[in-house]
Amino acid sequence: MKRPSSGAAQSQVRLYGLIDPGWLFIVIGLAVLASGLLLPSWREKLELRSQLTHADLVESQMKNRMMKSTSMLDDLSQGDDSVISRVSMSDRNMLQPGDEPVIRDLEAPSEVLQWLDASIHQQETRGAAVVASMVPRSQLEQLATGPWRLWFLGAGAMCLCLGLVLGPSRQK
Repeated sequence: MKRPSSGAAQSQVRLYGLIDPGWLFIVIGLAVLASGLLLPSWREKLELRSQLTHADLVESQMKNRMMKSTSMLDDLSQGDDSVISRVSMSDRNMLQPGDEPVIRDLEAPSEVLQWLDASIHQQETRGAAVVASMVPRSQLEQLATGPWRLWFLGAGAMCLCLGLVLGPSRQK
C-alpha cells in the first residue's frame, strides 16, 4: 500500500473532491436565473423613475402657471392701473396715447394668457432641464427581457438542475 509522500498530494485530493463540474453549472444557472428575473424589474424601475421626474416637471409648470394667474387676478382685483391698461389695450387692439406703432412681432405674446405662458416659459428655461436618459440595453438585458426570455430562463434552470445532478458523489 502506497502512501502519498507529501502533504501537497493530500491537499490536491481534497481540492478535487470539493471542486467538481456541478458547482460551475450551479453558479451559471443561478446567475442566469437572477439576471432573467431581476433585469426586467430594474428596467421597469428606471422607466417609472423617469415618468416620476417628468410628472414632477409638469407639476412645477402647473404651479408656476397657477401662481402667475393668481398674481395677475390679484393685481386686477386690487385695481393696478398698469395691468388694467395693458389688458384693455390688448383686448381692444389699441395703443396708449403718445405711443407710435412699430413693426409688430407676430411671435410676441399679445393676449393675457400668452403673457403668462411666455413668462412661465422663460422661468422654466432658466431652471434645470430634466432629461430622461435611459441606460442603453445590453445583450444580456435583451436576452432577459426579449422574446427569448423563456428560453433564457429555461437554460438557467437546466444549468441549475445539471449542477445538482453532477454534484460530488459521496462514496464511503
